[in-house]
Amino acid sequence: MTKVLENNKKFNFIFVVLVLSLFISIRFETQLVIIRPFDLLTVIIFLYVLSRKEITEKISSGFYYIFPFLIFHALSALSLGANNFLRESLQVGLIIIFAFIITKLKSQINYKKIIYYLLLGTIFFMILIIAWHITNNFWVGWKHLPDSRLLFTSVPIFLFAYLNATETNQNQKFKIFIILVGLFSILLMSGERKAIVVFLFLFLMHYTYDSPLKAIITVVLAYSILVLLSNIIDNEYIARILTSLVNISGTSNVDFALQTGAVQTGDTFSNLQRVFVFNISKELFLENPIIGLGTNKFILVLKNEFYYVPNFMKGGVHSEFLRILVENGLIGLFLYLIIWYKSWTRTRQVLMYARINQLISKRQAVFLQYSIYITLALYVGTEASSTRSFIILMMISILPDYLIHYFKKDLSK
Repeated sequence: MTKVLENNKKFNFIFVVLVLSLFISIRFETQLVIIRPFDLLTVIIFLYVLSRKEITEKISSGFYYIFPFLIFHALSALSLGANNFLRESLQVGLIIIFAFIITKLKSQINYKKIIYYLLLGTIFFMILIIAWHITNNFWVGWKHLPDSRLLFTSVPIFLFAYLNATETNQNQKFKIFIILVGLFSILLMSGERKAIVVFLFLFLMHYTYDSPLKAIITVVLAYSILVLLSNIIDNEYIARILTSLVNISGTSNVDFALQTGAVQTGDTFSNLQRVFVFNISKELFLENPIIGLGTNKFILVLKNEFYYVPNFMKGGVHSEFLRILVENGLIGLFLYLIIWYKSWTRTRQVLMYARINQLISKRQAVFLQYSIYITLALYVGTEASSTRSFIILMMISILPDYLIHYFKKDLSK
């Protein structure tokens, strides 16, 4: 028993360190690829897992569902030559290795402790990022480091995951509410709109999961508070962030930005870039709707054919769904969405099994079925493509396998 507990602690540590390494912004650029601590750790841990005889976990079905899309993604990169294909193949290989590690560690880790440690780890990195910005005289808008956006989005996800994985008594509820108010204030000052939206959605799901009327009242109240704050806060940056959140019907004046290179009052560089990219994405998709332009070709087309636009508009597609549709076509999007669909339906079946056997509460079932999927879909649907987008896809695919193992283990006790 002691050896089992020691192994459990060891693999908990390995899992947490590997995931948290995604938030380290150190990188080494070569002519072909950018190497990060996550990449090196993934290879090292992969070799370690292969060498451990006590890890006998079989590869589960979720691992294989990601292959068709990843292979098509890599083959599509051939449209830009051998180097592009090799670069994407290395990334795909890294994702598959990571998926192999996560699958193998399924029976070796303590799920609740993993969530707790990931929450502490992301909070620690978030504090470091805030401290760096403040020491450099950035009192708001804490997004000047490469991975700050991801961190501010991850903290609320792990916090609500922890709240749903543990029981809380009446005395703790007020403390939790104070913590949530504090976190919301931090996210507001960070200026990361995606993190604010994720927080508000998870807050809504956590407290109103069993009552549509309560949900409607909470949405109206939250919207009213955001409108009020946008009108009374003196800080121009925060007021602009709040205005962009509540101004649902607002549209960005792309034509004005293209003609003048400036931004009208009420617009933001981010909104203008997203609207502009969305408009040209529609045109590029129609040119080759079946197999797309080719992986990584969008940026090249943007720079060559739209060289005259302001530099802030020359960014990539800030949506993995849209990027896949443009670069990998309908075939690529179909293979991508199949992964989400299979994961969703399998998770639903597992949760029904868990509810029947009274292994999970209604709140926990709602969180696992809706909060996780919608939150992660929101993230990849509004974020530029990166290794993290593929990591999220892999985790989504393997999630049902983790749930199957967890609930069957509880049922066998």
